[in-house]
Amino acid sequence: MFTALMKSVTILLVLASVPLAQAGTILQYHHVSDQTPAATSVTPAQFAHHLAMLEESGMQVVRLDVLLDAAQAGDDTRDQVAITFDDGYANLAAHAMPLLAERGWPAAVFVTTSQVGGSDMLTLEQLEQIQGAGHLVLNHGREHEHVVRSLPGESR
Repeated sequence: MFTALMKSVTILLVLASVPLAQAGTILQYHHVSDQTPAATSVTPAQFAHHLAMLEESGMQVVRLDVLLDAAQAGDDTRDQVAITFDDGYANLAAHAMPLLAERGWPAAVFVTTSQVGGSDMLTLEQLEQIQGAGHLVLNHGREHEHVVRSLPGESR
């Protein structure tokens, strides 16, 4: 968990070091499904609409590592956007990845590693296909700890 937390802190520090006027955009999703809670989901139709709006806006969709590298180098990334997904839900393979593939757009999937292949989660084979298609597959922690919550015996 510490390594995943430090990677998150590193990403935040990189973003904080970039002047706001030059900052790109990172879109973060969880579920792309009409069968999951609306609080953490967009429907496939909503996601398709988001992609259409991006296309119409002229924004350049780039992989997260490309956006962060450019921002850290001081490049103007205002017209760049990275698409990310948290947790590694199986509905991404069914709904999000085909819509991204239609446009040849990359994404980053942050996977809770202990959940790979679990109920409603991406399998190792699906993750290999996603990575093989040019998307980033990254660690979202082993157990998806909620660091804002104290465990018994921990101080705040």
